[in-house]
Amino acid sequence: MKNQLEAIKLLKDWSTWLVTVQTGVLGLFGLQGKTLNDLTLTCFIISIVIATFILGALPSILQRSEDDSNIHQMILFEWFPAPLYVAAFLQHILFIIGVIYLACSIK
Repeated sequence: MKNQLEAIKLLKDWSTWLVTVQTGVLGLFGLQGKTLNDLTLTCFIISIVIATFILGALPSILQRSEDDSNIHQMILFEWFPAPLYVAAFLQHILFIIGVIYLACSIK
């Protein structure tokens, strides 16, 4: 159970960091009166939404996990049957795509 708890803490920290960075970028551009391209904005927003599902599911995943279970194979919620690894992958890939398009659009 110690390994699952440590993995959940690390995923929580990483997801929180991603949301902080993305929200900071959105806020910074908004304060400067600049607009992000649609793909960057869409990727960041969807990544943030997925992060909220991940962060909300972590306590449930921890409660449902057993000593030898792989938390990444567990579904987020009973009503949302996506495994944690799929949600985490989507969160990460959308962040990366958003950063790439952001970097390409800055002039």
